[in-house]
Amino acid sequence: MRLLHRHAGFVTEPSAALGVAAILKEPSRYRGKRVATVICGSNVLPDMFSAWTRE
Repeated sequence: MRLLHRHAGFVTEPSAALGVAAILKEPSRYRGKRVATVICGSNVLPDMFSAWTRE
């Protein structure tokens, strides 16, 4: 969630960031393949997002 916010300005919910995390964890598994993941954030309240992305 933090990475998506910092680098793309996205406000995402935890489940949305999971697909990106999986790709980043094992990039060799997806290399050379067309990959998609759903990124959404409609269920995120501003105060919850701040708490989840705090370092």
